Amino acid sequence: MNAADTRALLEDVHAAYNTQINDVLLCALLSAYHAWSGSEQLCLNLEGHGREELFDRIDLSRTVGWFTSIFPVNLQVGSDIEQTLIAVKETLNAIPNKGVGFGVLRYLHPDNNVRAALNPLNRD
Repeated sequence: MNAADTRALLEDVHAAYNTQINDVLLCALLSAYHAWSGSEQLCLNLEGHGREELFDRIDLSRTVGWFTSIFPVNLQVGSDIEQTLIAVKETLNAIPNKGVGFGVLRYLHPDNNVRAALNPLNRD
């Protein structure tokens, strides 16, 4: 990859498709996985910083540290690379509060069956 390719990846793609760098990188990962495995979907856990503004009264701007949130996502291959990028972007944008709620459900839901179902180590 040369400087022009890097600039196109970091600037031009975002301007054309209103994406973020994670959208493009996950699209590339999904495309490579599809080419290698033949599978049209990739399920993985994503990590976020966990500092989404969930409540008006809570200001995290003066706190130190990383409030990691981990949440599952299922990415689907599109008919071509453009459709794959759009599908990845739309999938990520559809996740409420950047996935923070998944951790809340996984650890704090009052129903033990729900918590067990959300545990990635609990696979049949």
